[in-house]
Amino acid sequence: MSSRHIEDRRRVESVTSTKRLMDAINGTVLKPRERDVLMLKIFDDLSHYEIADRLNITEKTSQRLFAKAIRKLQDAL
Repeated sequence: MSSRHIEDRRRVESVTSTKRLMDAINGTVLKPRERDVLMLKIFDDLSHYEIADRLNITEKTSQRLFAKAIRKLQDAL
C-alpha cells in the first residue's frame, strides 16, 4: 500500500470520525443543557465558572453536565 493511499485513508477516517462525533453532539444523544455546556467548554474554551455564569447554573452543575455529556458521547461512539 502506498504512503499516499495510507494518507488518504487516514483523512477519510478522520472525516468520518468527526462527522460521527458531530452527529452525536447535535443528535438526540445529549440533552440541550449538556450540549450547551459541552460546546462552551470545548469549542469556546470557557472555564466551568464562566459557563456557570453564562448559563445561570452553578459551577458544580456545569462540571456534572460536562462529565455526563462526555460519558454519553463515549458510549454513543
